[in-house]
Amino acid sequence: ATAFAHDGPHVDTTGDELRATLDGLLSEHYALAVDSMMKIYDGDKAAEAAMAALDENAADMEPVIASVYGEEGGAAFEEIFAKHNVGTDDYAMAVKDGNEEMKQESLDQIQSFVDEMGTFLATATEGNLPEEGAKQALRQHEDFVQDTFDLYVAGEYEAAYTSYLEGFKQIFGAGSAISGAIATQFPDQFTDPNTPAGDFRSTVNRIAAEHFALA
Repeated sequence: ATAFAHDGPHVDTTGDELRATLDGLLSEHYALAVDSMMKIYDGDKAAEAAMAALDENAADMEPVIASVYGEEGGAAFEEIFAKHNVGTDDYAMAVKDGNEEMKQESLDQIQSFVDEMGTFLATATEGNLPEEGAKQALRQHEDFVQDTFDLYVAGEYEAAYTSYLEGFKQIFGAGSAISGAIATQFPDQFTDPNTPAGDFRSTVNRIAAEHFALA
């Protein structure tokens, strides 16, 4: 049993539905993270609302994780995830204010998230999502968020939005990896999410999400 094993009833869902749910929540997080950072830097009046939406997205993930790993697992996931939202917001504020100390502190906080969440996912999935692979994917995601923002700040807008779209592709890959690990761990509860049909659904969802975020 895992550290977050859940012996109670589980959600009645297929692997494709689990993957689609994770795709939606993770891509929403990515779009909101970049958007809130840009709004903070620009001094946009909507920055506070964007940060609140980012926190709400983290809260929305908790019941999905809890449906697989129980309330304790869901709460642990949300606690780790919510803390790193503060790190990205602080990074944007630090860049705006030219505060190098705060900038480094926020980068350290984001790296702590990468390490903590990578360990959590590996433990929860009983190694079906390897720890090093999870950490690499998380680090890549954070790099896309930061690089997109840094390019935006530098006025390199075309490069910023090229990075933004590449980050969308990467985060949908994360949904595939996590759902695949869960389906392998609990084959009696989840079908394989990484089938041609699952890939097609994920690709369509990604294109639709990109369009909505960019429109």
